[in-house]
Amino acid sequence: MASFSFRPVRLFPPGLTGNQDFKSEKLTAYELGYRVEPTANTTLSISTFYNVYDELRTVELSAGGGFPFILGNKMKGETYGVEMWGTYRVNDWWRLSAGYNHLEKRLNVKSSSSDTTSVRGLDVDPSEQFSLRSAMNLAHHTELDVAVRTVAGLSASHVPSYTALDARLGWAIRKGLELSLSGFNLLDGRHPEFGSIASRSELDRSAYLSMLWNF
Repeated sequence: MASFSFRPVRLFPPGLTGNQDFKSEKLTAYELGYRVEPTANTTLSISTFYNVYDELRTVELSAGGGFPFILGNKMKGETYGVEMWGTYRVNDWWRLSAGYNHLEKRLNVKSSSSDTTSVRGLDVDPSEQFSLRSAMNLAHHTELDVAVRTVAGLSASHVPSYTALDARLGWAIRKGLELSLSGFNLLDGRHPEFGSIASRSELDRSAYLSMLWNF
């Protein structure tokens, strides 16, 4: 029997070093939800959440007040919000669903921190999102799915809000063989979803033709 051992090596970007006093980040999460079926064809749900964070990672000046930077635990804060979702079965072959999310984020560095960038770097979650989806099982073994979503912008990284439309048409040619045509971002030529202006890439309008064969 052979025995192997592996010792991980952590690599840091130039100018950043580790900290033997670095602690695990802490989270205390609270959630309350409710789900109801007011009719045989309708399902509604709502949930609220409140999360408390402490000892979040920061990048601090070294003891001498300069390079290299070191990792610290000098950020804290909270997030809270609400999530709602509903589905409605119009009939045996058509189903509609919709969802809405709202997020509030309150994060800040502690008074002893020298970090001026980490809070802004965590601006990666939109405050509001809304989605609507239609799923149809049509005649001749075909399916049509259409989804639209509206997402709020990210102020710190100057990402504007956007609305995107995706669609898929599928055809089950026979058992185990399916052909589908999908389109993404059909409302505009391209748009950004995250990242700073200097480094981010934008998602283009696109279409894909695919065949799935299970045998």
